[in-house]
Amino acid sequence: MNLNKKFIENAPDGLYSDSSCPGLYLRVRREGKSRSWIFKRQVANLRKEVALGSAFKLPVAKARTMADRLRSVSDSEFLKEPLHKRWVICYN
Repeated sequence: MNLNKKFIENAPDGLYSDSSCPGLYLRVRREGKSRSWIFKRQVANLRKEVALGSAFKLPVAKARTMADRLRSVSDSEFLKEPLHKRWVICYN
C-alpha cells in the first residue's frame, strides 16, 4: 500500500508497509494515539528494526529518505551495534 497523508492520519491500529519504499512501515498503536515509522531489514537470518520517529512529527517523504539511506548501508555496517549512534547518515 502506498502510504499517503490521509491514510497515515486515519489508519487504525496495525502495521502497514509502504509499497513505494521497501522496508518502511507505519506502526499504529494505542487506538491511533501512537504512530511511528519503522525500518525493517533482514541480514543473514537476523531481523532488525530501526525506529525512525513519530509519524506525527516526521513526514512520509523524510521517512522514505531515511529508509532509502538505511537500505544502502552495507550488511556488516547495518548489523553493528548500536545502530542508533551511527544513524546520523539519515539526517545528512
